Order: sequence, then C-alpha cells, then structure tokens
Amino acid sequence: MENPFPLGIFPKSLQKIVRDVNQERKFPIDYLGGAILWVISVLIGATSYLKTTLGKTYCNIFLMLVGVQGAVKSKPLSWSIEYLCRLDEAALTKLDQELVEYDAAIARGEHPEKPIAQRLLMDASTPEAFFRRLSENPKGIGQCALEIKKAFTDLGRYAKSSDEELFIRLFDGDTMTIDRAHQETLHVSRPFFCLSGTIQNDIIKRVFTQDRIDNGLFARFIEIVHYDEPALLWNLTEDLPSDVDIRYENFVVTMLERRDSIDIQHPLEYTLATDAAEVLQAWQNGTEIEIELKGSDSDRATFRKIQIYVLKFALIIQILADLDSGHDNSNRLIDINSAGLATALADYFYQNAKDLAQAASDRELSKKERSVYDALPDMFTSEEGLKIAKRNNMGKTCFFDFLNHVRGVLIDQPARGKYVKRYSPKTLTN
Repeated sequence: MENPFPLGIFPKSLQKIVRDVNQERKFPIDYLGGAILWVISVLIGATSYLKTTLGKTYCNIFLMLVGVQGAVKSKPLSWSIEYLCRLDEAALTKLDQELVEYDAAIARGEHPEKPIAQRLLMDASTPEAFFRRLSENPKGIGQCALEIKKAFTDLGRYAKSSDEELFIRLFDGDTMTIDRAHQETLHVSRPFFCLSGTIQNDIIKRVFTQDRIDNGLFARFIEIVHYDEPALLWNLTEDLPSDVDIRYENFVVTMLERRDSIDIQHPLEYTLATDAAEVLQAWQNGTEIEIELKGSDSDRATFRKIQIYVLKFALIIQILADLDSGHDNSNRLIDINSAGLATALADYFYQNAKDLAQAASDRELSKKERSVYDALPDMFTSEEGLKIAKRNNMGKTCFFDFLNHVRGVLIDQPARGKYVKRYSPKTLTN
C-alpha cells in the first residue's frame, strides 16, 4: 500500500529543501522527512508544551528508520544532524577556553561558577555522563545512534538498572535523581530527550525482545518503513552546485534563535483552538471505533501508541507554521490546519507500524512451524501450546521463539499465558 511521507506538514521552504536534497543526493524523501522532523523536535526541546485535558505534552520523539541492509537509512540522519554536530564542536572548543580561565581564577583564590557547554546532541556513554549531559541541558538534548540497538547496548554495559526503564522514563519526562557515594547528587527535573537511529527489518525482533514490547519501550517509537529501493547510480562528472546546505543551516539557526529566546523556567504553553480539538477528537474516536468494528488487537495496540504522538505533531507543526508566517500567535493556539496536518502525519506513522507488523509475518513458516500452528486450538495457554509443540518435535525454546514471531500477526495474546489464533498460516505460504 502506497504511503508517502506527508511533506505538507512542513512550510514550503522546508519542503523544497527536502525535495532538493532528494534530487541531488538521492536520499529517500520519507527517511529525510523523518530525520528533519526529529531534528525539529530536538530544537524545540522543552521550551514549549501543549496543554490539554490529558495533561502536558512535549514534542520529544523516539524515531526508527527501518529498511533492508544497504538501504540509504543512515545518510539522511547524518546529513540532518551535521550542522548540529558542528555547533556542538564549537561549543566544546569554547568550553575548553573557558575552563582554562576557570582554573586560573580558582588558582587566584576566586570562586567562579564552573562553565558548561550547551549542547544539542550527545553520544552514548556511561549513565553518569548521560545524566550529566541531561542536567547541563535543561532545554533538551538528542541522541542519534544511527544503529538504534547501539543506544541500548552501550548504556546497558554500565547501567545498574534496566536500560529499558531509563529510556522509558526519559521519553515520559520523569524527574530522575542519581545519588553517588562521596560525590554530588545528579538531579534532572523534567528531562527532554529525543532518540533516533536505524534498524534492519530482519533484526527488529532481536533488538525489541518481548520484554521490550511488554514494558512499553517499543510503543514509544515511531517508525519509517521504506521498501522502494531504486538503484543508486553514480554521477561523477556533473557538478551539482547547490545552496541547499546553507538554506537548511539557516532554518536551523531560526529554530535556535527561538529556542534561545525562551526562558526554560517559563516554557511556552500552547492550547488547542476549539475546532482543532474537535478535529483531533474526531480522528481519535473515529479510528478507535473503526478498529473496534473491523480491526485487530494488534491494530488497537498500534493505534494506541500513535495517539501518544498526534499531540506532539500538532505542537511541532504549529510552531513551524508560526515561524514561517511570522505570526506571533500571542494566544499560542493550535489551529485547525495544524491539527488536520497532525492527523495526516499520525496516519502515516500508523500505516507504517501496521506495515511493519505485516512484514514480520511475511516469512514463510517452516514445515514444523506450520504443523504446530495447525495443531493448536483456537484458544490455548502457553502450557497447552508447549505440550502440542513437543508432540510435534518442537522444543521449548523454539516454541516460544515461534510465538514471539507470530504474536500480533497470527496469534493474539489477550492475557499473560493465554493465546488466540487469528487465521490459517496457509495464506503465508506459496
């Protein structure tokens, strides 16, 4: 099913940047659009939130670019953050100079405040360094891991607590404190953290294990699933001069000027105009009813995670529209146009998430898996299923790996240890 990235969420000048980069460098538009959307969320940071009856919604995003090995996934992300990386390098160079002056002042017996670098991005590190970067950057910071699994494995090597719990709490903006023996306490109030990276289709289930699904970590990500991989043909003779990099840098500068102008102690509060609230409510209610009538448990779970994001999208789109038009929007209202575009973007990610679930089911079942599935009753417990698997020469580990593969596609799990079959796996075989 064709599901193009809705470029209309961006102002026309930013749409042109995306199209020009696509034409010149052959980066897929959906990957590029998603990468820029993620950068925008980092640049807005904790300076603004949307207040509704559901509470305060900040615009932090956890994003995965999904594709086969060799797909152009990393390059759009790298291009989108390149200027941010240069700004961070300049900030760190300035910090080195300020630390020399700081040390000299300490030597003179003075007591100046220790300088810190305001950064936009950070690398994977130890939990202490991770929390220090968060505490030093209250307006928000992002981590672009390129390979998303690296974000989990790097931090998990040092973390005493679950890395999954850490990322979940960061997404939710929970206040966190680290008490360290004989050292100062690190306290992060209302952290704003964005995470992005790439992943191959065939290793998603290995990275996002059932534990990372059950605890809600996977539900906090949105995915861009790109299947169309045209040949990337070299052109080494034709010069392609362009000012697209400069135009993108100018856009980033405009976003940073807005960020710098806002006191983090007094972030801007946005609310929904009445007609915008009606649009979002109709979208949410209508989709829920449609799923109730003809959807699946998997569809329902997928849509529930997308609902987390539609309010974030509305806030981002409104801020972009206000900056582009020069309208001060003194009442800080999300208008009906931004709400409508937010639902279009949410529908895009909803379809991507459903496509991803379907793609996971496309692997042809082995002869043994097919015999086990056919032998299972319409409803069964894990114990009952395991007995049937053993009668069909499938061991315990293989059986539960099989369940993980088909859960949400061929089998639903309405409760722990209880399963319901959907349909015959014959439709998946040739």
